[in-house]
Amino acid sequence: MAPSSTRICGVTYDAARRLYSGDVIYAGPEGLLQLRVSAPGVPGWSYERTLHALSEAGARRRAEVVR
Repeated sequence: MAPSSTRICGVTYDAARRLYSGDVIYAGPEGLLQLRVSAPGVPGWSYERTLHALSEAGARRRAEVVR
């Protein structure tokens, strides 16, 4: 991955909880940081919307972890 890049992989959907989950991986000068995050959603969402929701959840979680 390029410096300061983000990757989302392993996305799953839990229909009972209406929740998307995935791994958000950040690469930067300090190395890789992998976070498992979840975001509410519906199966009719486009992949862009799903990835945006997981990216936002990852950003919030990253801010908590990096503190």
